Amino acid sequence: MYYIGENIEKENYKEFINYALDNSDFFLLVFSKKKNEGFKYKMKEIKKELIKLKVKSKFTYTWAGNIMSPNNKWEYQACYYNAESNALSSLLSVKSLFEWDWPLLPQDLCFYRKNQCWFKSVSHERLALLIKPTKFDIDFFSKIGFIEESNDYYEREIIIEEDGL
Repeated sequence: MYYIGENIEKENYKEFINYALDNSDFFLLVFSKKKNEGFKYKMKEIKKELIKLKVKSKFTYTWAGNIMSPNNKWEYQACYYNAESNALSSLLSVKSLFEWDWPLLPQDLCFYRKNQCWFKSVSHERLALLIKPTKFDIDFFSKIGFIEESNDYYEREIIIEEDGL
């Protein structure tokens, strides 16, 4: 497991999104809202932009990299989308990885390959991880200077290895 050492921003973020879309089958965004309320305007906009790419969505308290306590106040909708070039403009509507965070935007952008999560982020924790990366993944993240091998907390913590679709 590899830890992404800092927020991926600006030009590096653009390179990352292009790389991730080219090397993934689908991606995940989690839309959060208070129960009995609607999604915020920007979240609705993102959902609308990505609707043609949606593979599946479900209301849940667990997704790759995160476990939330079930409660009566919040709902979390995990939406899976095909990783296609049509997603590029939506994913580049922000300038950095950790901008994908509640309350204005969906959170926890993750990418899947062969039905397994290979890149996960937990935006509110400012945490991103590579799971079982390929040599190409390691080379890419090393090139842009955002990778550290993890032998500490992140490896010892229970981190959900959620199956894909």
